[in-house]
Amino acid sequence: MENKGAKVGIVVGVLAAVGIGGYFLWNYLKPEAKVTRQKEEGTIVSNSSTNNNSGSTSSSRFKNKAEGNHFRNWVNDTYPAYAAALKGDGLDRDGSYDNAHIRQAYEDYGAAYDIFFMFQ
Repeated sequence: MENKGAKVGIVVGVLAAVGIGGYFLWNYLKPEAKVTRQKEEGTIVSNSSTNNNSGSTSSSRFKNKAEGNHFRNWVNDTYPAYAAALKGDGLDRDGSYDNAHIRQAYEDYGAAYDIFFMFQ
């Protein structure tokens, strides 16, 4: 009987450690936390500033303002804390379809956005 209780205690302890560790790891890795950390450290870098010599005028996935605003609204509805924290100014619901804010948001959440709307 005593061995069974010890085994159960060990299993419960391991599961609790994995759960707590996973929770903190998820909170550290999720994009909202990444943007908040970058904002605090002053290390937020837009995609456009890293590629100034390319000669490219646009790297947006969106073709027009309507498509860009659709993505902007989806980010604001799905990840409001991220949208508010992005670049300090936040990701507005209406704006350019090709600027540093929307490119950063698409880099962080574009895959989820594309998958979400692929089936609709």
